[in-house]
Amino acid sequence: GTDGRRDAACYPTVNTRPVARLSFQSGGSSFLCTGWLVAGSNSSTLITNNHCFDTQSETNTVQARFNYQRTTCGGSTTAAFSTYNGGTFLRTSTSLDYTIITLLGNPEATWGEYIATTKLPTIGMAINFPQHGGGNVKTVGFWKDSAQTLRCDVAATGGSYGYAAGGQMDYSCDSEGGSSGSPIMDAGTGRIIGLHHLGGVSSNPCENAGTMMRNVCPNAGALLSCASN
Repeated sequence: GTDGRRDAACYPTVNTRPVARLSFQSGGSSFLCTGWLVAGSNSSTLITNNHCFDTQSETNTVQARFNYQRTTCGGSTTAAFSTYNGGTFLRTSTSLDYTIITLLGNPEATWGEYIATTKLPTIGMAINFPQHGGGNVKTVGFWKDSAQTLRCDVAATGGSYGYAAGGQMDYSCDSEGGSSGSPIMDAGTGRIIGLHHLGGVSSNPCENAGTMMRNVCPNAGALLSCASN
């Protein structure tokens, strides 16, 4: 269908500052994903997908670019951005598809952090989906369609799709390669309820999916400081 994503500057009330474009090396090739700063026991903790990278050697190649976005809604000028290197590899999970690392240089002092939550997403809950699809400037999935008539929301919970049983949430909100690792935000609280990682999990309508943070939080333990609401 149509692409409902728009520049981050189009949504000044949606906090997208902790979201970064990630570039990294693996097996001699370069790749792109999205990651975000999250509250945890280490300074400048960043979370992304396990399928993006999952080793210290790959973490050493990470370049996290913050504030890579347009200065105005629909404009062509790119804002000044800041880049930080990967630090320490902390934990990963294949079945939940997450990787947690630290970044060097204390980016959270400038760009802040999100709080993940163990809250169960409910069907129809409005969501925001900030991302760096294709490694491009930051956009937000706020609408499902380019006409801006259908709000992004939770379509289903409890799927598996080859990952940990019952750990997925579905949504009809646009993404592309490079969006992997993006936060799925509860629009009502600003807390993060999901970690995006899959496309095409259903048809008519085609839906994306993320691992629910209520599954990631207990697995990560003290590395994440998760809320319950």
